[in-house]
Amino acid sequence: MPYRAALTRSFLRQLKKLPEDVRDRVLRAVDEILANPLSGLRFTF
Repeated sequence: MPYRAALTRSFLRQLKKLPEDVRDRVLRAVDEILANPLSGLRFTF
């Protein structure tokens, strides 16, 4: 099940203000989170 992001206007406005290299890193991080949203979670049983 692919995930989608609902990016707010505020997020997009702030993203435009960032330098291009930082903007690319942010967008890559968002893509990575959407591809594997549970990658940073630790599960304890």
